[in-house]
Amino acid sequence: MMRLLKNAAALICAAAFYIGISANAYALESGGIGEVTKCYELTTSYDTDNYSKITISKNEIKVEGKYLFDEVDSVFFSAGESVTLELESKENGEFFAHAFLDEAKPQKDKDEGQVYIKFTSGSIIDYLAKYDNGWYFPDNGGKDGFAHVLDNIYDTSSAAWAYYLCNEPDEKTVRETLDEIRSLSDEITEGLASDREKAFAIADWVSENIYYDLDARNNSVTLSTVCLSNVLKEHKTVCSGFTNLYCALLEAQGIRAVNIKGSVAANGITYDQLSSSPQNHEWSAVLLDGRWTFIDVVWDTGNIFISGEYSKGDVTVQYRDITPLALSFDHRADRAEQRYYFRAMEYFEQSESDREEFSFEDLSRHEAPKNDYIVSFYAIAIIVVVAAALIAILKIKEKRKTK
Repeated sequence: MMRLLKNAAALICAAAFYIGISANAYALESGGIGEVTKCYELTTSYDTDNYSKITISKNEIKVEGKYLFDEVDSVFFSAGESVTLELESKENGEFFAHAFLDEAKPQKDKDEGQVYIKFTSGSIIDYLAKYDNGWYFPDNGGKDGFAHVLDNIYDTSSAAWAYYLCNEPDEKTVRETLDEIRSLSDEITEGLASDREKAFAIADWVSENIYYDLDARNNSVTLSTVCLSNVLKEHKTVCSGFTNLYCALLEAQGIRAVNIKGSVAANGITYDQLSSSPQNHEWSAVLLDGRWTFIDVVWDTGNIFISGEYSKGDVTVQYRDITPLALSFDHRADRAEQRYYFRAMEYFEQSESDREEFSFEDLSRHEAPKNDYIVSFYAIAIIVVVAAALIAILKIKEKRKTK
């Protein structure tokens, strides 16, 4: 009996150690944003026609790359004081810019700066830099979270597909909405051969033609705000509607895409707060040439709907095939969902009594996978307590035996 108890205690301790290791590994794999490491080179996109390579050091910055969507007008670095880089441009879209950053010190109580690239259209893209006895690009491990959610994609139900198409789904409206999506997708991609060309063209169309509904965001976001029948009719929505439309248009071309839910550094949330900020955003990952490609059609548009008026803004390609490190400056991934919009008719194949009723809260209420590892720590605590109790019992019995 004593030997059995000893073996049990040893097995429990081993189990606690194993779960502890697994939990820590899972926390890292799931993108639990942690200690920041310093990087001194940033490539902003895998799109070789629209990217920058930025090299930064203690007191110097170099920016080079190529943009075909617009011509680079100026490059500057701002951290309280702004430093304009000396710019050289070529007719083929390539450019090079350089400056010393002796005067670009962070403001009091702040450790951040921004690299800005301004285009002739007036649009601007920017990238975060941090300061610690010199400038660097921060890597908080968030890019590992992107990989983790894409390794653990959640399936969704036919009810979700139907309700994302129409807030009060019926067969006729769902079928008509799918026909409209397919027709629009074919129109946008006419004459394009590769999935990559199609994905980029569709992204450009969504960012150019859909408006971010600030009125809804500031008052009430409902299924009516994000369902595609309304988005196509009114050309306004919030991030979920943008992403639904983009992914549905891709699905019409046979291109796989998933919706990613997470948090972004916006509306008062800073880079340093991303690890604990609430879920507040949705964007896309598209499978192109065997690689998951990040595209945020929401953050690439400046179009807004506010006070009942449509206001046209600048459109960029900053978040089109953006690299994980650049994306981690202002995005945190919690969950990836596969939605099959073109299988929504399966919902109506069920008997009415078997059909699920969904509200927008039901569709958007999910715990972030990165928090799942907390359960493991509770399990460890329980196992350690049990192991300690067994060891204590063994010691008491051994003492009694020696008396």
